[in-house]
Amino acid sequence: MNRLYIFNLALFLFIISYSVQSQSDQNVVWGTYMGGEAQEMQLSNAQVLGSALTSENEIILVGGTDIKSDFATPGAHQEIFGGSWQDGYIAKFSEGGQLLWCTYL
Repeated sequence: MNRLYIFNLALFLFIISYSVQSQSDQNVVWGTYMGGEAQEMQLSNAQVLGSALTSENEIILVGGTDIKSDFATPGAHQEIFGGSWQDGYIAKFSEGGQLLWCTYL
């Protein structure tokens, strides 16, 4: 059985999936993060406000961010930060942890 942890550390969102065979046998399956460019990250913030799994075990995250670069994926519904204090976002990850798409709202 795999478990998913989402760490919301203000500057980045860390997502870790690990397998649990028993209490003493737990292994990281994959890990990834979302965030912007390094120089921007000193003052930026991203929050996860909700998460869900699809029927294909893909991960959906929703939240808010003021990260303006390298956040939305090319071809997204809204690729560019909207200019307010914070924009909403939706991101979808594959079961293996690959970012499939992310859009500002």
